[in-house]
Parts: sequence; C-alpha cells; structure tokens
Amino acid sequence: MRFFDSFFNKVGNWLDGNDQVLNLQGMTPEQILFVLTMSNSVDWLLNKKRSFLFIFDTPEQAERTYQETKQAFLKHPEDWHVAYFPGHDFNPYSSMLGSENDLLSRFEILTRLERSKKNFIIFTTPEALSQKQPPRSFFANNQMTLNVSDVIEPSDLAKKLVELGFSRTPTVEEPGTFSQKGEIFDIYPMGDRPYRIHFFDELIEEIWAIDRETYKTVPNSQIESITTGPAQNIFCQNEFTLTLRKNIPQVGPRFRNRFETRKHVFANLQEGILFNEFTKFVPLFFEESATLLDYLPNDLITIVFSKENCERDLLDYFDDIRTDFEELSENIEDDSLLVSPENFYEFDVFHAQKLRKRIETEDMTISFQLDTSMESILEINLEPASHYFARLAPKSHSEFNNVKDKINVL
Repeated sequence: MRFFDSFFNKVGNWLDGNDQVLNLQGMTPEQILFVLTMSNSVDWLLNKKRSFLFIFDTPEQAERTYQETKQAFLKHPEDWHVAYFPGHDFNPYSSMLGSENDLLSRFEILTRLERSKKNFIIFTTPEALSQKQPPRSFFANNQMTLNVSDVIEPSDLAKKLVELGFSRTPTVEEPGTFSQKGEIFDIYPMGDRPYRIHFFDELIEEIWAIDRETYKTVPNSQIESITTGPAQNIFCQNEFTLTLRKNIPQVGPRFRNRFETRKHVFANLQEGILFNEFTKFVPLFFEESATLLDYLPNDLITIVFSKENCERDLLDYFDDIRTDFEELSENIEDDSLLVSPENFYEFDVFHAQKLRKRIETEDMTISFQLDTSMESILEINLEPASHYFARLAPKSHSEFNNVKDKINVL
C-alpha cells in the first residue's frame, strides 16, 4: 500500500476527524476501486470495522463494478457481506413489469441486514436508495430458525413456511420455495442457499446444504441451524391485502377501466394470486415504510461516485415520474392502479445520507469550445511511426536493419 500512503493517510485522518465530507477529484470510480481492492487496502478497510455504501449514477455501473470487485472483498466472508442492491430500473408509470428477481434480491439483503452482525459493502444507485422498502419489523417479526434436534411435525413446518409466504414446489429452484418427500424436507430460505433437512419421525436429525445444479447434498456441508425470512407470497395474507386496499383507494365512475383493474387485483389476492405489478407496489402493503438507509448502521461510510451526475439524474427522474403521474391522472382510458410518486419513493433520502460520513468524488473532465473564428489553432502533425522511421536515412546495412526492426516492433 506504500504507493498510496498519502491517499490512505488522508482518508484515515478524515475518518478520525469531525468533518462529514471528504472530496476526491480527478479519480474515476474504477481508479478509486482499484486502490480499495488491493490486498493491503482491503485489510485496511477491514481494520476500520465499518460498513460501506457505494453509490453509482447508473444501475449498469453499480452492478458491473460489484461484479468486478466483489471477489477482492469476499476473501473475508467471515467479516463482510458484499451485495448489489437493485432498484426498479424503470419508470413506475410505464407499462414495464418489475423484476421479481430484483425484489427477491432486495428481500435477501434486507433480511441479512436485519439479522446479521457482520459489516456490509453494498453497491447501489440513488434511485434504489430512495425506494421505499418494508419496515424493519416486517423482517424481524417474520422469520423462523430451525436447529438440529428441534422437534416439529413436517406438516407443521410446511404450514409455518406457507404463513411466511413460501410456495410448495417439486424442487427448490428459487428462494422462497420448499419441497417435502417423506422424511426429506428441502427448503430455500430467503437470503441464503437451499438446504435439505433429514427428519427422524418429528426430530430434525441433520441439515445439509444442497447443490443448486444437481439438487444433491454437498459433501461436508452439514450445519446446525438455518434461519429464513418472509417470501413474496406473504402479501396474499389478509393483513397485507387490507392495508393495500386502504392505500389504493376506490376511483370515481369516470375511470371505469381503473375500477375494473382494482377489482380484479383484489379478487386474485383473495385466491392467493399476486398481480403482475405487485413488485412496485410492495410499500403499499404496509402502513409505514423504510429505506435501505434505515437498515444500515449510523457509523456507515458512504462513497458517492460522480456526485453531480447522481444528484442531477435523480432530480430529473423524479421530475419525469411526477409529470407522468399528472398526465395519467387525467387519462380516463388508463387501466393502471394509479398512486402518487410519494408512495414509491422518499424524495429526500439521497440528501439525508449527507448526515453521515461520506466521500464524494468527481471525475476530472476536459472540455473545449470550438473556435469558429479559427483564431486560436493548435496544429499537431501526426504520422505513422513506420513512416517516421522510413524517413530516416540509414547509412549502412546494419543501420537499415535496426530501423527495419523498430518498424516491425511498432
């Protein structure tokens, strides 16, 4: 780390001081993360015993950087959880459907944040940070731990999992599913890997990890306990559908299409069927909501990459969805479940993170203005290196070969 001593000394002094913000200019996100993921740098971060939140301008940049750097941080799995926290990545007033996989990823991370004592490194965007999430009590009150030597009827275990929103399936291919075959009980907990429980009558005798590809138990993977949080089908339960009904009020007679959509949605929920757009309506299943920031510790260190771009693009996005909402509000042909943008986002949460320790970065950019009058001209004559060497006049055969060798190298 000696090549970057000045960098880490500056960051270290800032961490120990009272200043809330440290400005870094002239380094791209890739350059900063290259420094942070060096072996000695990772050890330096570990010694700080803090969680880190990396905020990027776009989902593509956040996820790509996570994929490129996670292995360096995951060399210490006993100390850190490392995750990419996705947002919606679409306008909630568009016809696009939300990704259920992204919802499951958010639930996995929030479940871990609620129950784990480890520090976290999370990659995300301003939009995802602003998105409303279930309150912490949702994950705290809807979880279950199973231990070796526990006594429970397999049928009672299946009933409890259904109450947590799990689905019974032939094989456990996705989080939030379980399968029972005699005394073998497979379960795929939220925020974890799939496991196989061996019963002896009503006694949990063994718990093994399952290979996701072969669905066979993994050798030497026996563990003593597993914990799982809620799965998505929990929203079909009466307490959540009643809250959703209050948060999506009945529409007037002018909006017949919207009335029919609402009627169809709640009829399906009564049958235990989630509607297509449920992923973006998750906050409306609750009387109170939270954001990712509410799950993170107060001594969190935030690094905002390209701060000005983040702020500008987030404000533009919020302006766009407000405009789209106003336009749809007057469209009597629209058949969507229409609620205001405040139901989806906390608009000031990106600025609220400024109350915590943070590093803000800006790339160094070079711009120019075209001189149309041609009064200021810098003329640079470039030519291929081979032409340059060819113009050299070799005075001997050996000199000619030296020039020829240089040309071939280039």
